[in-house]
Parts: sequence; structure tokens; C-alpha cells
Amino acid sequence: SVGIFRLEGEWLALSAKTIKEVTQNCLIRTLPHRSNNILLGLVNIRGEIQLCISLKAFLGLDTPDTNEQHLSPVVYERMVVVERDENRWVFPVDEISGIHRIQPDKLGNVPSTVSKVSDTYTKGVIDWQYQSVSYLDDELLFYALSRKVL
Repeated sequence: SVGIFRLEGEWLALSAKTIKEVTQNCLIRTLPHRSNNILLGLVNIRGEIQLCISLKAFLGLDTPDTNEQHLSPVVYERMVVVERDENRWVFPVDEISGIHRIQPDKLGNVPSTVSKVSDTYTKGVIDWQYQSVSYLDDELLFYALSRKVL
């Protein structure tokens, strides 16, 4: 099972076991004297202060997609809380599709052009509703986030 969400025009997926919560957008409190464009600040998730990151900036998806006709007309931005090995991160997404069960035969290999990039966090491509969804390697993603943000 995977959680599928959209950042800009890119559909991404993470293992459902890492997704702890999906909530409405909330106020992000910036941290003074921080020049890291990945760390957005702090958010309050049900009384707990959490680190909020820009997964868009981390994955290099900050450029707007001009081909957005395939996106739904009603979009609700959300915050996703993910956790692995007691590392917890919160990040905003442009749209969330939900949790979906993916058959193993629907998971394809990463294209060679993507796999040769040094900072790729994709471990597979899912064919989902006539779209390609990048299935992110949560272990590598959490490791890299801990190293680059903290």
C-alpha cells in the first residue's frame, strides 16, 4: 500500500506505513537565521510542534508545471505527516489522492535517465490511473532529510 500525492505537476508515492496523518494546511512559523530552503519552519500538529519541510525544494520540483490540464479542477492542499524510525517530518502537498493498494506487477523500474542522477530518491515507477507515479525510497529519503536539514 502506498500514499499517492502531488507536488506541482508530479505525482509521487510513499509507503503507507510511513504516512501517519494527513491534515489541513496550518500556519508555518519560520525559524530566524535559517537560510536552508528545505526547512520551512515549525508547525503545530494537534498540540505537538513538528519540523515542516519543503519536499518540493528537496526533490527539486520548485518550477511550476505549465501543463496542468490533467489535474482535477478542485484541489485541496494538505499537510502530510510522515514518520520512520522516530524521525518525523511534515510537508505540504498540492493534492492528495489517498492510500492505494498497488499490485507488484504495476511497479516498474526507474528509467535509466533518472537512475543515473546522483540525487534520485525514486525506487520505482507505478502505473496508476494512466499516469506515472514516482515511488520514493522512504529509507533513503529520511536519511537524506536528516543529513541535509538537521
